[in-house]
Amino acid sequence: MSSGLVQADRLLQMTTPLGPDVLVLRALHVSEQIGALYSIEAEAVSLRPDITPEEMIGRGITCTVAPPGRPPRHFHGMVQAFSRTGDYERGFSRYRMVALPKLWQLSRTSDCRIFQSQSAKQIVQTVLEEGQVSPVRFGSLPGAPRNYCVQWNETDLDFVQRLIDEVGGGYFFRHEMGEHTLHITGANADFPAIPCPPLTSRPGAENGGPDTLWDWASSTQQRPGRAAALDYDMLRPGALLNASSSTMLASSRAEAELFSWPGQQAPRPDADPARLAMEREEAAAETVRAQGAEPALFAGGRVMVAPALGAAPVPWLVTAITHNAVDDSHMVGGGGAHYGNSLALIPAARSWRRPAAWPRPTIPGLQSAIVTGPEGGEIHCDEHGRVKVHFHWDRAGPRHDGSSCWVRVAQPWAGSWGGTWFLPRVGDEVLVGFMDGDPDKPVVIGSLYNEPARHAQALPGNMTQSWISTRSSKGGGPENANILRMEDKAGSEEVYLQAEKDMNVLVRDNRSARLQKGHDSLVVEKGNISVSAEQGKIEIEAMQSITLTVGGSKITIDPSGVTIEGTLIHAKAGGSVKLEAPLIQEEASGTMILQGGIVRIN
Repeated sequence: MSSGLVQADRLLQMTTPLGPDVLVLRALHVSEQIGALYSIEAEAVSLRPDITPEEMIGRGITCTVAPPGRPPRHFHGMVQAFSRTGDYERGFSRYRMVALPKLWQLSRTSDCRIFQSQSAKQIVQTVLEEGQVSPVRFGSLPGAPRNYCVQWNETDLDFVQRLIDEVGGGYFFRHEMGEHTLHITGANADFPAIPCPPLTSRPGAENGGPDTLWDWASSTQQRPGRAAALDYDMLRPGALLNASSSTMLASSRAEAELFSWPGQQAPRPDADPARLAMEREEAAAETVRAQGAEPALFAGGRVMVAPALGAAPVPWLVTAITHNAVDDSHMVGGGGAHYGNSLALIPAARSWRRPAAWPRPTIPGLQSAIVTGPEGGEIHCDEHGRVKVHFHWDRAGPRHDGSSCWVRVAQPWAGSWGGTWFLPRVGDEVLVGFMDGDPDKPVVIGSLYNEPARHAQALPGNMTQSWISTRSSKGGGPENANILRMEDKAGSEEVYLQAEKDMNVLVRDNRSARLQKGHDSLVVEKGNISVSAEQGKIEIEAMQSITLTVGGSKITIDPSGVTIEGTLIHAKAGGSVKLEAPLIQEEASGTMILQGGIVRIN
C-alpha cells in the first residue's frame, strides 16, 4: 500500500474495524449537546474502491484529533450510515460515514408498557440494560419511587429522555479510544471539569489560539420572575397540590408568572415542576456563543474562562459544541490541516435545564381493559373502591392484582351526600379514560359486554327490556342474582324485582301504595306472615267480602254479616262474653249444653 496513506503524526486519525490506514480521515464534523445524541460525520479516503456498508455499519470507529504537543481528543461512535461518494485525487476513493452513540439504538425500538413502584432512575436503568447501552454512569438523580409510570407509544430513547427531563436531569458523553460512556446527571455537581488550562475570552476577535475563545458574544434576556404549578390528588381533594418558585435573577420581571396545570405532582412526586420551570428560564437568561481551538472541550464539561488577560477565570458550562477539522496532509506533497470549534456556554452556577420540557405522550380517547384481581377472586378493590385493570397493549404485564395502579371508577352520581355505586368485577371489560390525557392517570368510566360475557337477555327479542342484575358472589350462577327488570313492550309493561335472599325496606314516615286495577297477591311458600302496628291500629276494608281461611275453617265478612265456619269454634274470654242483638238464635241438631256455676234465663 502507498506510503502516502499513513495516518501517524497527522492531525486527524481514524481507527476502524478494517485495520490500520485502510480508511484515512480527511474531514470531521462532530456535534455535541447536553441532553442530546452526539453525531460524528466523517469523510475518509482509501485506496480500496470496494468497501461495502456491511463491513462498517453497526461497528465502532474512533476519530481522533491529535494536535502537536497536546493530548489527543477521541470521538467514538457506532457507524449508522456509510456510503462511497465518488473518486478523489490520485486514485483514491472517497467515503462518507455517520457514527452515533449506542444510545441511538433505543430510537429503533418502541413499546407500550407499565412500570410500578420504581424510581425514574430504576426505570431508565432497566431500559438502558435492555438496549445494551453501556457503560453508563449515574449522577444524583432522585430516588423517590413512582407509583405508576407508563411508556406509551414512545421509542425507548424518547421515554428515557422524558424521564430524565421530568426529574430535572440531563446527559452527556465522554470519549476514549474504542469506547464512549453515557453520563446521566441530576445536578450541576455531576458536570466534570474539562482537563485543559483556563481559557481567555476575546469578544470581537476573529481568531485566536487554543488558549482563547474568540468571537465571544454574550446574550442576556429578561425572563419571568416566578413559576407556579397546581395539581389534584383524589386522596387530598380539599387542597390542591401547590408548587411555586421565584427566580434569583435581578434582570427578571418579578410580576411575570408562568403557571401550569396540571403540574404533575400527584403522579410524579420526584420533582418540583415549578422549580424546574424556573430553572429552565434562568438557564436561558444568560448565554454565550464563541469559537475556539481547544479540542478537549466537550458538552457537559465545566471550563474556566478569564474575561481578559490576567483576570481571574470564572467557571462556565459548555452546553453545546461543534467540532470541525480538515486534514489533507495525506496527499502526496502534503496539504493543510486545521481544527476549530463553535460552542455555547452558560454560567456554571446556573442549573442546566433543557430549554423546553420533553413532550409527554397523551391518550386522547378511551382504552379497553380487563378488570383483574387475585387468582380465583371475583371482586377486588381497595378502600376507595378503586380496581386494577390489564390493558390489552401491556404485553409483558401480569394479569392479576399487580397489573396496574389502583384505578378510580366513575359513577353516574357521587358525593358525600350519596350517589350510585356499581363496582366492575374481575374479568369485566371496562372503558378507561385518562385525566388530562395523561397515561399515568387512568379512570374507569364504564363497562362493556363482550363474548363470552354476554348480557342475560335474548336480543333482539327482548329489546324492550331494561334491567339491573347483580350476581351473587362468590360462586353465583346466572339465576343467582338481585334483579330489577323493566319491560316496556306496549301491552306487556312490567316491573320485576328479585331479591336472591333477603329483602329489607325501611320507611321512616308514611308508606302508600295504590293498585288501580287488577289483583294484589302475596304468597309465602315457606314461612310465616306477620303484620304488626306497634303503636296504632290495623284497618282492612273491602267492598264485597273479607275471608280468612285456615284448612276447613274460615271467617267471612261481607255486607250481609259475619260467618264463622269450622269443625270446632272455641270462644274464650278472660272476663265476660256479651252478645247483643234484637234477635239471637242458637240451634243444635244434636245436644245443646248450657253449663255454668249459675245459669239464669230471663
